[in-house]
Amino acid sequence: FVTPDSGAEAVTTKGPINVPEEHKDFIEGICKSVEEFLEKDGEENLSLPPCNGFVRKLIYQTVRQRFQSGVHLGAKTDEKKQRYIQVTRIKTEDEMKMKEQEKQSAELAELEEAVGFTKVIRLISQSGKLMVGHNMFMDLVHLLNRFCSQLPENYQEFKAMAKCVFPKILDTKLMANTAPCKDLLPSSVLGDLLNHTSCTPFKPPEIVIPENFPQYKLDDSNLHEAAYDAYITGICFTAMSNFLGGLQNPPLPNVLPDATIIKPFTNKLFLMRISDIPYLDLAGDDVLPSRDHVFHVTFPKEWKAPDLYQLFSPFGNVYITWLDDVSAFVSLYKKDQSATVMSTLCKRDTRYKIMTYELFKNGLPDKESRKRPHSAESTEEEEPKKKKPLNVDAPVFVSRSRSITPPMPEENENKEEEPDSTSEQSSEQKLFEVPAW
Repeated sequence: FVTPDSGAEAVTTKGPINVPEEHKDFIEGICKSVEEFLEKDGEENLSLPPCNGFVRKLIYQTVRQRFQSGVHLGAKTDEKKQRYIQVTRIKTEDEMKMKEQEKQSAELAELEEAVGFTKVIRLISQSGKLMVGHNMFMDLVHLLNRFCSQLPENYQEFKAMAKCVFPKILDTKLMANTAPCKDLLPSSVLGDLLNHTSCTPFKPPEIVIPENFPQYKLDDSNLHEAAYDAYITGICFTAMSNFLGGLQNPPLPNVLPDATIIKPFTNKLFLMRISDIPYLDLAGDDVLPSRDHVFHVTFPKEWKAPDLYQLFSPFGNVYITWLDDVSAFVSLYKKDQSATVMSTLCKRDTRYKIMTYELFKNGLPDKESRKRPHSAESTEEEEPKKKKPLNVDAPVFVSRSRSITPPMPEENENKEEEPDSTSEQSSEQKLFEVPAW
């Protein structure tokens, strides 16, 4: 379940290690201390000075070679969390066996404690039960990375990993932003969602809290505390599920987590600030909207945003996603203008190069595009501008901060033209169908 970091080097050494010159005096001093300890009667234990793991390995190796009987070595931790070796005087073989058993038990207990919260994650995974969260994409990423395995670089491998560890996931943020709940919920922020689902037509579940646990009252004082957020997420999930159950014919008063009407939301994660991709689908193919209105442009380093706005001015408002100093994605808000961009702009000037997003993504040359000539100034080293990087090989929906269909930017001064949202609305998929009565 937990795998080692692929970047870590596994070092295995067979046989004794040669003691480095810089450690020989220290190791000899340790052996002398052990010899004096064994020659004197009285103390049963000798605590050696704290040291790092490598030096402790040298101590184990050397002391066991020189004192093959009558002594037991065990690692301890002091008040300052420093590791040291404790030498114990052993008189019989049975006593040695007992000490070894105690040592192994202590090491297993330490290992069990180090596993920590991973045990909880493992139990959740093995249960196969529905795991409910709110706006849980980043929560899932951190859970997998911290408690399961290093995240894969490939997106499809990430989806397979998430589905394998948590077979059933539900995001209440997606439920709240999908019709019919969406039409009745002004806000899907968790605190607001709790308030809205506590009113008609929603009906929150009746929850009885034991007397010894009086802290979690349904107010804003405990928001953003992990356990409380999980608690109210469960309340919101139950309220919305029962609301959907009430729309069935005949109505379902209590909807269980494995009910059929819950399945459309299962294994789909809400994506923040992405208007045309409603969710990330862990169990199937993702919704990939058209990017015909997006163009890749390369241009002289001295160009700024106003130059690109001016270049695309015949086509209305645009949004610019910078890649570096000399390239960017430009997306049109009037998507019906996309067909005329290449024929209009590619013949105007040789200082820039334009290609469609599809051609750029596939690494194909555009026959209509013209390469910008390299000027003498372009060879001079200049301090690069700080622009947000964009991984063009990754799916478009990975990060909204690098999205190429965002809200209208403030830089564009051409305010009178409104974006065309018709295709955005038509691309929205219906997850939950309200049955006809």
